[in-house]
Amino acid sequence: MTATRTCNNGNHPETETVSATYGVVTAAQCGTAGTGRWTSAAFTNEAFEAQTKDVDIPALVHDWNTPTYTWADDNSTCTATRTCNNGDHPETEMVAATPQATPATECTGYGSVKYTAVFTNDAFATQTKEVIDSEALGHDWGEWVVTLEPTCENGGSKYHICSRCSTTEEAEIEKLGHDLAFVPGEYATCQHAGTIDSYHCGRCGKDFLDVDGTTVVDSVVDPIREHNFSDPLCPLRNDNDRVTHSYYCVYGCGTRGQKERHTFDQETIAREYQRSPATCTEAATYYKSCRCGEKGSTTFEVGAPLGHDLKDVEGRAATCTVDGYTAHQACTRCSYTENYERLPATGHGTYAYDASKSGASADGSLTWKAYSCEKGCGDYYMKLTVKALDRNGNPIPDVDVTITDGSGKVFATGRTGSDGVFNPATSFQQGSYIFSLTYKNSTKNERVTLWGGTASGSIGQFTNVSVSGSSDSGSGSGSGSGSDSGSSGNVCKYCGQVHTGTFGWLIQLFHTILAFFKR
Repeated sequence: MTATRTCNNGNHPETETVSATYGVVTAAQCGTAGTGRWTSAAFTNEAFEAQTKDVDIPALVHDWNTPTYTWADDNSTCTATRTCNNGDHPETEMVAATPQATPATECTGYGSVKYTAVFTNDAFATQTKEVIDSEALGHDWGEWVVTLEPTCENGGSKYHICSRCSTTEEAEIEKLGHDLAFVPGEYATCQHAGTIDSYHCGRCGKDFLDVDGTTVVDSVVDPIREHNFSDPLCPLRNDNDRVTHSYYCVYGCGTRGQKERHTFDQETIAREYQRSPATCTEAATYYKSCRCGEKGSTTFEVGAPLGHDLKDVEGRAATCTVDGYTAHQACTRCSYTENYERLPATGHGTYAYDASKSGASADGSLTWKAYSCEKGCGDYYMKLTVKALDRNGNPIPDVDVTITDGSGKVFATGRTGSDGVFNPATSFQQGSYIFSLTYKNSTKNERVTLWGGTASGSIGQFTNVSVSGSSDSGSGSGSGSGSDSGSSGNVCKYCGQVHTGTFGWLIQLFHTILAFFKR
């Protein structure tokens, strides 16, 4: 942009040129012009003002896309649409469609309706749409006519004709296949012929070897046989002759074959021929047999040895009385071991007095001292002291003492001294014992169980004897109470008592039975 001014007093004009910028005021559209504007930059000469200038922008020409057509769901209308690439100003036109029906008139033709849509805008082309209105009538076929009957192995043929259009349709008939039934055969013998197992077709009359009917046979007759003396299922053996055998004919005619020597060449693996089963180190062996079934003396091996089945065994320390062994491996099937070493029993050590297992009965008639193995194995023995007492607790001398187990085994016998005491020399283990004490004609039998420092039961006192009184007459018929009845009868082996009275024999019998079963 150039600004100029002149002075009226002479020819000396002022001019200044500045740059100008262009911008769009109103954009051009399809069919409508737009406006552009030039704007000058500011002049340095204050006498000049910034200038603007508007210019026309030519109108655009439509750039239409290809029209699209949309039918209504019921095909009654059709809408045409086209859009311009120069702006958002689409053209649309919706028109009613004209239907024209065509009915179905043939067996294979379909009925239809043709819809036509015509637009006023020349830019939109006329549209048509054909819709199937009804299914084809289809052929009206007559009955099938068979031209070739099917058989078991071959198919047939047939045809039928449409009553409307006279079209003929031909078809094949599948083959029927054989109608097979199993016919069990009869064994042929040396006296009459038999038949083989077969399958007979009820339609074509043929016979087959298989259920699928693939192998046909001309005849099912099994010819008559010769005598058969070879089947070992029918031997005639002489139990006293283990060298030869003979056979009857297997067909049951009664004819007997010639004798022949046994040949032990059959290696039959069966229980009746087994000599020895397989072990860890040896294979199973069987006796060879003759074809008649006779067992021979020669053997043959089957398979291989089983091999050892070793399992780990923890070691066990030796005790006073039981051997021990080191950790090792032992076979679960046999006695084979690896790395086994026996550890001999150590034997008991010194026995020392053991107060925890020593004791006495409540009345003092029986005391014992226990001596335990110093190795702590739990074994111990006891030394007993028997003291005979009268009913006042006074010692009784010259009392015969017998200690048994109730079954007749005697552990100790002896007599009390002047102090009423008897010390058996025998050492006693824990257990149950019967103490029999006889003073003159009075006998006491008591069962005492010694276990772990305690005693169940005691010898007790002679309740009918008083050493210092007049009742120690030695009579066995004293009336004193307690287990010493004064009777010199048989001692009960079960409870150690002598049973008297009205029912004494019955109690004795009952205890005898209990003692028998307890044994």
